[in-house]
Amino acid sequence: MPTSPPEPRAVCLGESMIVLVPDQVGPLEDSAVFHRSAGGAESNVAGTLAGLGIATSWLSRLGADGFGRYVLADIAARGVDVSGVELDPLRPTGLYVKERAAPAAGSGLDTEQAGESGGTDSGGGRRADGDGAADGPDGVGPDRDGPDTVGPDGVGPAADASAGGVSTGDASAGDGADGPGADGRGANRRSGAGQGDVTRRRMHYYRSGSAASVMSPALLAGGPQRELLAAADLVHVTGITAGISDSAAELLFTLLRQPRADTLVSFDLNWRPILWHDRDPATLTRLCALADIVLLGSDEAEAVLGAADPARLREILPEPRTLVVKNDAHDAVAVDRDGAQTTVQALRVDVVDTVGAGDGFAAGYLAATLRGLPPRQSLRLGHLCAALALTVAGDHGPPPPPESVDALLTCTDQQWASIVVGADGIRTSP
Repeated sequence: MPTSPPEPRAVCLGESMIVLVPDQVGPLEDSAVFHRSAGGAESNVAGTLAGLGIATSWLSRLGADGFGRYVLADIAARGVDVSGVELDPLRPTGLYVKERAAPAAGSGLDTEQAGESGGTDSGGGRRADGDGAADGPDGVGPDRDGPDTVGPDGVGPAADASAGGVSTGDASAGDGADGPGADGRGANRRSGAGQGDVTRRRMHYYRSGSAASVMSPALLAGGPQRELLAAADLVHVTGITAGISDSAAELLFTLLRQPRADTLVSFDLNWRPILWHDRDPATLTRLCALADIVLLGSDEAEAVLGAADPARLREILPEPRTLVVKNDAHDAVAVDRDGAQTTVQALRVDVVDTVGAGDGFAAGYLAATLRGLPPRQSLRLGHLCAALALTVAGDHGPPPPPESVDALLTCTDQQWASIVVGADGIRTSP
């Protein structure tokens, strides 16, 4: 009797933080009640992979404090193994705060200004190509203009800029669309109905001296971490880790340079200018060259690599097995080593919140790839998970309905173009 192949295993490594969101619009000094959650690009991917049936572990460092225990429990509750997380008794868990402020009436914010990647279509939904929404601690603001980094007193540079310090950046959410990557990337298109309800968000990061900011190659030396990495079919990391400190960047170089047989390494560029204002972004290019799969938005590719065209990016990065370029035309393109391209249009979405779509896209694409699906179906699962993330408030959406996945991944292009994803489920529209 033939035996089934073993289920693939994945490891995601990176920072997660406490997220505090006031329950009212206005300056922080006027906010008395905050809602708590956990946020982090890599742990978001880990949770979605687990929801898709991939055995997934998350490696990181947290403070041995109440916030750290909360983050650990929150991620474990999503089905993620957290045995490889170190708890630091001396350093705290990092956090960020979302300050909410409504734009001036009649401001006419378009989707790029609002940190969205949406656009409209005849069906009234938004296209979600997984490139442009807010993801995790550093994926929640457009940062395109290089937000200031300020010290704890709000005046002058942070004491430890390399570790993030206390920094601020603008973003928005509400009636907006999305994408993976989360720094406000996306097409400069108007959203249509509901634009006046868009809420501006200003992010305040508190990670200087945090447990995660001192991640280093020593994290790879622990017994649990070594065993998890040795058993992994996929290791997923992002450029955020490289940006939070020099030691964390060294950790990624050490990890990606280790000999590997059948283990895939995926790297999501996740360009965050606020983390690189005093550091060399060429670090990200070198990390891309060490990965098997590189995910990046066309605009962040332009900023870091000097090109946005998939064919030109393949010339710049010949080493990875696959490049996945999410562009502002609301599609995603997979480019193999031979230069062959597979393009899949994004889905239309009834957007509830713009957070987490980029991580959803990465998880969907990687889960399908781990299971040996062809590029077109892998891109479709990425788009589907990105779209579902936009239908809920928070960093991650529900997994796609198992009974519908096969049909959605194998339908015709015409059928795919008719799909609309909303909080009430998946439907078709002319």
